[in-house]
Amino acid sequence: MKPGHAAIISLVLALAVGAGAFAAQRTSAVASSAKASAGAKDATASAQIASRTRALDRMELSLRKALKQRPPALPKMPKFKPVKAPQAPAAGVQVSQRSAPATAPSAPAQQRVITVRPPPHIVIVHRKGAGHEGGEHEGGQGAPAQQGGGFDD
Repeated sequence: MKPGHAAIISLVLALAVGAGAFAAQRTSAVASSAKASAGAKDATASAQIASRTRALDRMELSLRKALKQRPPALPKMPKFKPVKAPQAPAAGVQVSQRSAPATAPSAPAQQRVITVRPPPHIVIVHRKGAGHEGGEHEGGQGAPAQQGGGFDD
């Protein structure tokens, strides 16, 4: 190794060691100042924790009281006489308009639901040379069999 290269490498290493020492000093200074301010923050934090604990205890007590109380009983259901549904006429029997009362609702005719699906929509996209080498077709009139574009090693 040339002496000039060794000098450059040693200079770079010296700069790295100096930067590391500076960073370590700054870190220790920040840590010591954080410890000093932590004492003041601990007193504030413990007061907040104590007040929140008291509030949670009060909430727990109110929840326990509410759990012991029962809601009022539901009112009794009223009883009604059973109602008969109107019967539909038998199949093949015609009912005249005069015999049916005007106020009686007629039974709705049953509907038959038929679902009709649309025919499938098929889209064919032709791409040049897709699936074939060089656009040749089997058995058709196309390019010669060997065009030199494959990976036949």
